[in-house]
Amino acid sequence: VLPTVTPESVAKKLLSIQSHKAPGPNDPYLKIIKMFAHFFAIPLANIFNASFGQKVFPKLWKEFRLAPIPKVEPCTNLDEIRPIALTSTISKIQESYVVDWVYDDIESKICKE
Repeated sequence: VLPTVTPESVAKKLLSIQSHKAPGPNDPYLKIIKMFAHFFAIPLANIFNASFGQKVFPKLWKEFRLAPIPKVEPCTNLDEIRPIALTSTISKIQESYVVDWVYDDIESKICKE
């Protein structure tokens, strides 16, 4: 059984968004998300909990935008380009819950030496 995502924890994660980073394909202006974090937190918590409960990740959040980033300057051929997938910020927040839960579960089982 997975823990329940609370609106308070969603708001905290929304407020920690780095709004200067490149947005994903479905991201509205990230500064607006931060400004209205407490407003968005309740419906997002409901969506996250339903998604985890039904074991379904929203299709829209699976989309990405591919950004070609040069490995070296000046870039003279395609082998010198690194493809970076820009994904939805909201999907990254949902994924962060899974990371937190898995880490909490295995932390005591990991050798700390």
